[in-house]
This record gives sequence, C-alpha cells and structure tokens, in this order.
Amino acid sequence: MIHEIPSKIRIMLVDDDPSILQTTATILEEEGYDVLTCRGGKEAVDKFNDTIFGVILDINMPGMSGLDVFEIIKSKNQYVPIIFHTGYAQRENNFLAITITDTGCGIPDTIKNKIFDPLFTTKPKGIGLGLAISSNIIQRHEGSIDLKSKEGEGTSFIIKLPIIKT
Repeated sequence: MIHEIPSKIRIMLVDDDPSILQTTATILEEEGYDVLTCRGGKEAVDKFNDTIFGVILDINMPGMSGLDVFEIIKSKNQYVPIIFHTGYAQRENNFLAITITDTGCGIPDTIKNKIFDPLFTTKPKGIGLGLAISSNIIQRHEGSIDLKSKEGEGTSFIIKLPIIKT
C-alpha cells in the first residue's frame, strides 16, 4: 500500500473557547501547519483519524473532558503526541495565557538568563535552538514567554499571546 506524504503536518486543535481556538489556529497556520479545529471533545473524537500527527487539547472543557478525549484518542493511536493546555482570556488586556508546568528538577538560577539564547544547551546531544525558536515565534506574534523555576520543584513557562477579535 502506498501512502501519500502530506505537504503540511496536520495538527488537531481542540478547545471550547472560540477566541482561543482562532488565535492558536492562526499562529499554527502562519507557521505552516495544517490545522483541524474542533470545538469540543465529541467533535474531536469523531474527526480523529490517521492523518493527524499531533493533538493540542484543552484539558478543561464542558461535556467530554480533555482527559476523556485523551483516553479515546490514545486507544485509537497510542503513538500520537498529545499536548494538554489550559488557558484563560484576561479580559482587561485581551491576552491568552498558556502555562506549561513540569515537576522536574527545575532550572538553576545560574543559567535562567541564558535558556532563550540561541545555541545554549545543557543537553549532551542538544543543539540549543528549541527555546530560542519558540521565543522568537511568540515575540513575532506580539506575545511573551516567561519562566518560573525553582531548583528541586519544577518549572513553568507562561506564554501570553494577544487574542484576535472576531
């Protein structure tokens, strides 16, 4: 069987908030992704197929929760990467804030000011471009990325992006 290689990577974006959905989809499309948007868990489960290369999923949705959608999608394809997010619109300044948190070892104070620098890495096989590129993309969209980290307690990245008015 011959499969056609897609010209763009297809991402499924699932969120019940239309402004968050549109803002995030616009950014992903501008970066060259083919985005399939879904406004809820049931729609995402119904539309999920083998052309989807990744899923960005709101964890807090009414009806079918993000965790329920995660379980169903993983039962269909255990290898598809799924990123959970939760966001909120700050009404006073129309920004979407996305926080990504881990419970790892944290980032030492001595390198916090370097982590967004191109070619800076602490990994033996790293190239030091991931956070530099991410920061650049976010800034090009008039957003910001901030770091909160404490050694031994984990790290949070707070990404703020302007909400597109419809």
